[in-house]
Amino acid sequence: MFKITLSAALRQICTERELTFESASLKCGLNSRFLEELITTRADTSIDSLEKLCNGLGVTPNELLLGSHAFDELTYAVALYGDRNSGVV
Repeated sequence: MFKITLSAALRQICTERELTFESASLKCGLNSRFLEELITTRADTSIDSLEKLCNGLGVTPNELLLGSHAFDELTYAVALYGDRNSGVV
């Protein structure tokens, strides 16, 4: 499941930021062939590569592994129930 979510997240980020796979790989310090294989779910990633992706693209591991729907659900929950950490309910 994470491979598919990671692939979709990488595609979305590249599309939104108008990055080619080549330019994204340069930003992340990864081989462009490896990035393409991640995007097409033909490769597995390591924690080190995940860290390079996050740093290069300016995203969190959650954004890559959980997908954007996780943040939509979190935003909805905070709006519905309030942010319990801030004391605002």
